[in-house]
Amino acid sequence: MGSVLLIVPEERELRRLSDLLGDAAIVLSASLSRTERYRNYLLAIGGSKKLVIGTRSAIFASPSDLRTLIVFREISESLYEPRTPGWNVRDLSLMRSANEGLDLYFAGYSPSSEIAKLIEEEKIKFVSKRSRLKVTNHPSVNGELLPGRIFTSIRTALKSGPVLFLVPRKGYASSLMCKKCRNIALCECGGKLSKSGGNETANCMHCGVKANLHKCKWCGADSMVLLGRGAERHAEEIGRAFPGFPVLYSNAQKPIESQDGQPALVISTTGMVPRVVNGYSAVILLEGDSFFSFADLRAQERARESFFEAASHVSAKGEIVTVIDSAHPITAALTQWNPATMAARELSDRKEVGLPPFTRAVLLETESKDATGIIAGIRKAVFDQRLPSSVLALGPSQSSGDLSRILLTCDISQSDIFLKFLHEFLRHRAITKKSKIFLRVDPYALSS
Repeated sequence: MGSVLLIVPEERELRRLSDLLGDAAIVLSASLSRTERYRNYLLAIGGSKKLVIGTRSAIFASPSDLRTLIVFREISESLYEPRTPGWNVRDLSLMRSANEGLDLYFAGYSPSSEIAKLIEEEKIKFVSKRSRLKVTNHPSVNGELLPGRIFTSIRTALKSGPVLFLVPRKGYASSLMCKKCRNIALCECGGKLSKSGGNETANCMHCGVKANLHKCKWCGADSMVLLGRGAERHAEEIGRAFPGFPVLYSNAQKPIESQDGQPALVISTTGMVPRVVNGYSAVILLEGDSFFSFADLRAQERARESFFEAASHVSAKGEIVTVIDSAHPITAALTQWNPATMAARELSDRKEVGLPPFTRAVLLETESKDATGIIAGIRKAVFDQRLPSSVLALGPSQSSGDLSRILLTCDISQSDIFLKFLHEFLRHRAITKKSKIFLRVDPYALSS
């Protein structure tokens, strides 16, 4: 037996864990004062058989007799360091396990594609608690929030306890559209206008400026309609559909920690589900297609984890209802409580099109005037065989202001040569005092 280091992605999860363990755990977190953090650090490295818990930066803690390393929800973006050099907890934990001989455990609701690849290669053993859950599917035919047949399930569940509704978006409406000319309402800066509340004025999603929008600036009509239901609008519509029950809304800005178990309508965004001692009588996963339709690379992973995390709050006799296309595999995965099949399918799709984790991705951000020249230089290096033939340069695309973004990918088996070339490239730019380039290897998302 030795010390144990447990990493969680969010302060909320760390606080819950700390309350549960009390004085048995040493907490390392950026939310502590400098004095508390330093005291806990000394306690962590000075004793033996310690339990150390913390958020992202706690991965660097080194108790003298560290034996076990546990990472919870390695899929989370919060475990990616946004500042240079941009490490992530998953990769560091794998390195520490290999170099220090630690027992490494990844715990969570669904694995990332990187971990799924290691499972497929049998470098990590996949352990899952199989069970059969009561899961039903009610697809939305005409875009309605609650399909007709779902009302019976909700009313039955409300007789015995609270019902949880998981929704994909916060706010009230993600955009506004003119009913006459069908144009989307835009701010002067070009950003979309959205609404954060039913009685709130529209505001720009980019610059934050409020706009008293009464007429369409394209055709002059005064018939604006709301697009993309947000969580607050969900709460409003669901409350009207089931009068007489309290409506609770939990999000990142105003989280609700727990619910008393009495019949209620609980609307929550991802990761903000209030705890109920005996679980929810029913968990309704609304607008399932919206969860899976985001454009970034991690959308499928994130949606899969969101569904499994929310479904884990159902009571032993409760029901899980998915509002998604009936052919979608998430319903079957939840029924068997097994995300592995979906993860394997996504892995196969990524391999076919040459996306991470089968390729090494590098994101470059540079001044727009230099972007075209950098891409031309990379392509010439491939042509001259100074770079592997698998290297692709995509872009440039506008980032912000006068900055442009370039995406470089390379087959994982040739990535060492690729990264050494980039290192020399950056070193040469620094020596010649050219403009700086922001570089991120294997970022959380390829679009940011």
